[in-house]
Amino acid sequence: MTVKDFLRELLAADTRILVEPTPLVAVSELGESSVEFVIRPWVASAEYWDVRYDLLEKIKIGFDQRGFSIPFPQRDVHVRDLAAKANAMHTERGPQFNDPNLETADTGPGLRRRAG
Repeated sequence: MTVKDFLRELLAADTRILVEPTPLVAVSELGESSVEFVIRPWVASAEYWDVRYDLLEKIKIGFDQRGFSIPFPQRDVHVRDLAAKANAMHTERGPQFNDPNLETADTGPGLRRRAG
């Protein structure tokens, strides 16, 4: 069963949702880390909020039961080893930079004289 099939069945099962005009179920956007769906059922004005809240809860429960996941934004973080970079720089530049009194700066590439 697809997400759209599930949403259509959910709308069809709620007697408060009008048959005409036909409820809309569609993909509304392809997000950075999601596929966004829109549903537009027609209901009596007095029942709007009750139907809305009920549908949201039923959608969440139905997604969980069917294994449909709700994605969340993710970021890749790359951690660089400044000491390894400094050692590589020392090796590339030759023995004149292999001074044991030099160490890497905590704030970025480069060298500073070791205190003491």
